[in-house]
Amino acid sequence: MDEDQLFYALLEIECLKQPEEIKETKAHVCLVIDRSTSMKGKRIDMVKANVTRLLDKLNETDLISIVTFSDDAEVLLPPTHPTRKDFIENKINSIEVSGATEMRQGLGTAIDLLWSGNETAFSQQLILLTDGHTYGDEQTCLDLARKASERGIVISGMGFGNAWNDQFLERLTSMTGGSAQFVSSKEDLSRFLERIFSTINLVYARKMTIKLGHSTKSEIKTFFRLDPSVVQFPIEEKEIAIGDLYHGKKSLYLFEFIIHPLLRSDHWVDLVSGLIEMELASEGPQKARIHPRLQVAVRDEDVTSRPPDEIVRAISRLNMFLMQERSREDVKIGNYIKATQRLNYLGTKLISEGEIQLAHRVFSESESIQKTHSFSIDGEKEIKYGTKMLLASKNP
Repeated sequence: MDEDQLFYALLEIECLKQPEEIKETKAHVCLVIDRSTSMKGKRIDMVKANVTRLLDKLNETDLISIVTFSDDAEVLLPPTHPTRKDFIENKINSIEVSGATEMRQGLGTAIDLLWSGNETAFSQQLILLTDGHTYGDEQTCLDLARKASERGIVISGMGFGNAWNDQFLERLTSMTGGSAQFVSSKEDLSRFLERIFSTINLVYARKMTIKLGHSTKSEIKTFFRLDPSVVQFPIEEKEIAIGDLYHGKKSLYLFEFIIHPLLRSDHWVDLVSGLIEMELASEGPQKARIHPRLQVAVRDEDVTSRPPDEIVRAISRLNMFLMQERSREDVKIGNYIKATQRLNYLGTKLISEGEIQLAHRVFSESESIQKTHSFSIDGEKEIKYGTKMLLASKNP
């Protein structure tokens, strides 16, 4: 093999214990709500209605807290049991919008609030709801995310409209094993919050991290979690937070490798050699370790067997997601013809996959780029998160 080749692998992590063997865990959910002026009207009303409705998803022993932020941060609701529903609803309905977006204020306050109750809650979730950029404090926010990750706090982010910085929010959330979502409707927000609230008491292990060894013959090009929720992880990190593990639900990860040119004397290539660590809820908590190792045999012959269907499907969906990413880069550097070619091919591929509505959106954006040399107001994020959601596995 005298040139680089791509290789893909799926990693599954699953709790094999039966439900009756697992100790029920307590959770603390902290909502960090952007109350800057741009959240006025439909957006803040959407947040208030959905949070109130989902209180019933929490157990009586759980805790919910709320931090609001604009120019500064306020603990609107200290850690409170969800049984105090009227009190919580009154607090939520009292939110008023004003000021600018200073995210570090809200994040720092929320992380300290979650950590102060660490002894009573095994699962700690920070849910950030925002519609704007944070100005001048991006690095401080990322430092706070690293602090949250070290404490086992998972940050999930939800961005409203088109003004928020998706690359920044994805970076921030992925550092903790959480995900970022694009909210374009009340149905989107309801679905995302429902997923978090309905699984928060199913956590079997938290603070799950992976350390990956290096090989001279291969390197990791991309690393995704496909379920629960789609996340692209920062592979430059020495230790990557890969999210909580739920009982009754697999965690599924996709690796994309580059295998470098090999010698005839090479019979095996090491792809993954590392360490996965986690804290188990029902064991004290006690730490557990997994030592994953993946090697691929080198054969001087054609391979006739078909790869597993799960791999084929994941690769196809990954390529569609990466295609729209490349089209975004093309637009940024002024290569509009290449961008439209990629989008037209993507749209055709989506039709063949039965994703008709998303395909029409892609074709519409291709026309927009031809005419205006830019994506439409919401189009860029709709295509990105539409193709990203296709990566999600069909994990029951």
